[in-house]
Amino acid sequence: MTANSTPVPTSSAKALNGARPAGKVIPLQALASLREKVDLLAELRQLAREAERADRELTQEILAAMERTGLDRLAGREVIAVRGARENIEVDAELFHGALGARAYNALSVGVVAARKLMGEDDLRAISTVTTTPTLRMEPVTPAPASA
Repeated sequence: MTANSTPVPTSSAKALNGARPAGKVIPLQALASLREKVDLLAELRQLAREAERADRELTQEILAAMERTGLDRLAGREVIAVRGARENIEVDAELFHGALGARAYNALSVGVVAARKLMGEDDLRAISTVTTTPTLRMEPVTPAPASA
């Protein structure tokens, strides 16, 4: 059910009970403050996406400038940018298992996207523990067409 003044189209998403969400409209004035929070949450999510994009762009710009000039530290008015490095280790699963045997299973995990490609959704679900987590997706409201 949707608490709104106009029908909201539904997507292929499933409700928690596995059924498709209905597009039924329930106008409830008592939910006015909650409806405002829905809009606020959508705005915050958009701001977060914009901030992350700006953060990545500025980080790359500053890192490139520091590398060009050979600087490891660059002082702003309020903070000091410190250039560093992070190592990423990619473990060869076969060699890891070969080195540890069955003990390796305690440290291994399966990438679900890759596993689906290898064995299919139904077979993967049959050997997995499936949990459901509530989600909240924001869909734009489509205004009802004006009557002529």
